[in-house]
Amino acid sequence: MIRVLCVDDEPYILDITKAFLEQSMDLRVEMTQSGYRAMDLLREHVFDAVVSDYDMPEIDGIEFLKLVRQEIPDIPFLLFTGKGREEVVIEALNNGADFYIQKGGDVKAQFVELEHKIRQAVKKRHAEYALSVSERHERFLVNIIKHSTQAFVVSYPDGGLGLPNQAFCQLTGYNEVQLKDMNWTTDLTPTEWREVDQRVFQELEVSGVPQRYERELTRSDGSRVPVEVLVHVIKNPQGELQYFYSFINDISERRQAEHTVKRTFGAMETSIDGMAIINTNGECVYVNHAQASIYGYESPSELIGKHWLIFYDANEGRKFLDEIIPTAKANGSWFGQVLGRKRDGCRFPQEVSLTYLDDGGLIGVTRDISDKERDKEALKRSQEELKSIFDNVLIGIYRTSPEGRIMMANPALVRMLDYGSIEEMLADTDANSIYVDGGRNRILHTIEQQGFCMGMETAWRRRDGSSIYIRDSARAVRDDLGKTVYYEGTVEDITERRRAEEALKRANDKLSLLNSITRHDILNQLVVVQGYTDLLKTKDMKKQFTEYVVRIEKSLGTIKRQVEFTRDYQSMGAKEPTWQNLHSVFKRASVGLDLNGLDVFTDGDNWEVFADPMFEKVFFNLLDNSLRHGGQVTRLSLETEERNSHLTLIYSDDGNGIPREDKQKIFEMGFGKHTGLGLFLVKAILEITQCSIEEEGGDNDGARFIITVPTDSYRQPC
Repeated sequence: MIRVLCVDDEPYILDITKAFLEQSMDLRVEMTQSGYRAMDLLREHVFDAVVSDYDMPEIDGIEFLKLVRQEIPDIPFLLFTGKGREEVVIEALNNGADFYIQKGGDVKAQFVELEHKIRQAVKKRHAEYALSVSERHERFLVNIIKHSTQAFVVSYPDGGLGLPNQAFCQLTGYNEVQLKDMNWTTDLTPTEWREVDQRVFQELEVSGVPQRYERELTRSDGSRVPVEVLVHVIKNPQGELQYFYSFINDISERRQAEHTVKRTFGAMETSIDGMAIINTNGECVYVNHAQASIYGYESPSELIGKHWLIFYDANEGRKFLDEIIPTAKANGSWFGQVLGRKRDGCRFPQEVSLTYLDDGGLIGVTRDISDKERDKEALKRSQEELKSIFDNVLIGIYRTSPEGRIMMANPALVRMLDYGSIEEMLADTDANSIYVDGGRNRILHTIEQQGFCMGMETAWRRRDGSSIYIRDSARAVRDDLGKTVYYEGTVEDITERRRAEEALKRANDKLSLLNSITRHDILNQLVVVQGYTDLLKTKDMKKQFTEYVVRIEKSLGTIKRQVEFTRDYQSMGAKEPTWQNLHSVFKRASVGLDLNGLDVFTDGDNWEVFADPMFEKVFFNLLDNSLRHGGQVTRLSLETEERNSHLTLIYSDDGNGIPREDKQKIFEMGFGKHTGLGLFLVKAILEITQCSIEEEGGDNDGARFIITVPTDSYRQPC
């Protein structure tokens, strides 16, 4: 089904257009009288083609065409209007219109032509979309006549010139301004070629069949250049001549080659292309070795005197007799692709060039392009494989314009930014907004300085506002003038690695601190033990013996706890953080503690937290703290709550609570009973993954610890 959007300020024209087009069961027409409303419909729905009037009140057809090309550059656009001025046609084509159909005359004929042009444009566009991304881009660029390397020019019935491209200017030596005031016949055509030109253009006007012929062009310096011209004719729906347009090839080198072939058969013998000279009777009077080999013959002598039809089957022979030979005779030469027939009867693709000689004979040059066709198939398979890699590779691939518009992105990059499709991503963001803290500017600066950027680490902002760390490698693609056309690059998500590195760094910093503090504390306790031991050895200490022994045991207990803390603290940060189930960790932490007779409550949310492997020690120390210092504790609980894109873990007991003046000190190393290391260790473990802890319990209302987990460090698995 082909969906067409018709735009015209005349409602009855829309009704007639819809009635005619929908006679074909596979065309459906939607209508609107406003160009701006049409843009809304194009954004809301998918259409296969747009048909627009030119003269409309709000916005004319050309301005509407420009808006369409800005947002939907690939949709077929047909201008269907009563305005037949040349400048309207040219402006429409220059701005990307696919076809121009003029209203008036035979109504049925013009709608038949409109339907045909719609189908032609849609079919062409569908074929282009079937190509790979890179091939579509190349096809699009090739079709931009203005920048084509093949000379192109429009000529009008009076000989005037229009739309010369740069290649035509280079070929003739004139610039566009000069050519605007020149005439195809009187200024560019030598006198002896004017009759040939006139005959070709008359035949083209009558038959409508594009004509290919050879002639000479007069250049600005007075010299002549031999060219091959492929000329087409454009008529309006009434059959009136509008203009001709021609593609022109400089054949100076080919002419020279043909003259060389006529002068020396030795050069022909060394050619890898097959060559044959045919007399006026169609018989081969010369065949080189390549020609014989191409067709499966051992020697050229086997072909001398044979009619050239031996090289083709019956169908291809008729094509030569009815079409190719007459064209070559009229134009002096012919070039194209046909199917040859080998000696054993098998057919193969070939390129053939025919040149008429002065005596009426022909020179035929043949090239076997079987390998070329196979290469095309191989290229197609290669492109399909590349597309598969593009779609399935795990790293992100992108292409952006200098202004920041995302031109292309693979599925992996779309997933990195948490979008469901590339269309959704393109509608919601651009390259400037996804980088955090000017990351794109740093990358572009590096590219300008070095020509490329390799492995720069920066941050991206995802759809939900969260950040990920990425490793970006990019380069600029420039045109022939050195102007940047677009940037392309690859992106690797290094968020997990970056988190692990930061956590390990924080842990190592804490270990350095511990190395100095803990060693000092243990040495102090050893001095106490040694001092009381010496007193026991040197004095009669019967009365104080028990007191000294108790003090020694107390110091030894402190040393033991400090050593155990050192072991735990050393383990902290030794391994990368991992995702851990909160309730499983809490359950393991309670093993070995006497919780008999206590009411232990945990809520039902199944959260996972990204934390150091020592995460279990957090809850062990909190539970142990409640049992040791909470007094008459009867209830322990762990609850979870999401607050402002953070996860809050609330641990509480119903014991004595913590005095207000001590709340800010309990996490300091050495504060409290025994060694004062438990809550210090809790805070250090949490800070490895940027979690924090505070105590918010009321006086005599029990302890209440609030653990805050940042956005990127918690999740609820499926």
